[in-house]
Amino acid sequence: MVAAHERERCPDKRPQSILVGTYALEITGALTQQLADELGYPTKMLLVCQGVYAVATAHALTPDGVDGQFAWCIAQPNRADILEALGA
Repeated sequence: MVAAHERERCPDKRPQSILVGTYALEITGALTQQLADELGYPTKMLLVCQGVYAVATAHALTPDGVDGQFAWCIAQPNRADILEALGA
């Protein structure tokens, strides 16, 4: 399902990463909403979980951050939807 969503959004038909890429925020938002709708999780709770995951895993994959995980993680607390979910 994600691949179909990605193809719809990406003019060059290449899959985009959920973490990085031109459509990363749109894909993440759509997946978050889909989980909320289909599984009954509150959107706010899912956004808080994304923020917590980002903080907890910032250095989990590589110590120097060259894999992109660190950049993604430190960007999450600045997202308006996550800030709102955290009550900031």
